[in-house]
Amino acid sequence: MAKAYPNTIVRLSCGSEVRTRHGRSLDNEIIKCINRLRAAGVSQPITTIDTWWEWCNRSWQCQKSGLYNYVDWIGVYIFPWWENKYSGIIPCTTAVEAADFHVAQLQRVMLKYPDKEVILTEFGWPAGPDPKNDRSAIISKIKKELVLTKAGALSYFYKFQKESGNVTEKPPSKMDKAKEVYEKMTLDGKSRKEIIAAFVKDVGLTDAGASTYYQNLKKLAAKPAKS
Repeated sequence: MAKAYPNTIVRLSCGSEVRTRHGRSLDNEIIKCINRLRAAGVSQPITTIDTWWEWCNRSWQCQKSGLYNYVDWIGVYIFPWWENKYSGIIPCTTAVEAADFHVAQLQRVMLKYPDKEVILTEFGWPAGPDPKNDRSAIISKIKKELVLTKAGALSYFYKFQKESGNVTEKPPSKMDKAKEVYEKMTLDGKSRKEIIAAFVKDVGLTDAGASTYYQNLKKLAAKPAKS
């Protein structure tokens, strides 16, 4: 059909959201499809359409996809509300910020593929987010996948929010982080030495600062609650 109607069918795609839904398990099938179309003498440019996240190789520091060498153009989907579900580490974007998010991610892909034509093939606000991917789950996944301390994961999370324009809350202070660590480790029966070591590792304090924070939090915890 593509050969019969070249003036109507101007571009082709081998699949839609294949990587988004199946990871890289079907990459060989995508490549086979592209090669078969070319072998059949199709003249139109060919791609496989997927989300900007997949074209960035699932990396906020956008990296080229392994399919780059096989395609003639880049077809991009951008769905601000669903990014948290498919990327795993990106929070939902509000309706007010959605337009800017679309433009920012499209530009991100265009900068990574300057020698390919990049086309926004689908975008919008189709449905609601996955409630399982809340702030804590996202930060935990960042910590695990990027091998960061909890403090590093929090910083990465808020850095993304700032860059994407999706700043919904202020980043926690070092005292906020330390208090969270202190309360959890105290409940777990950890020693002063262990808690101070966690302050240094997870909150980013110096040894002296960690000791001071420990004493202040201990005093705060000892104060009777106001009725």
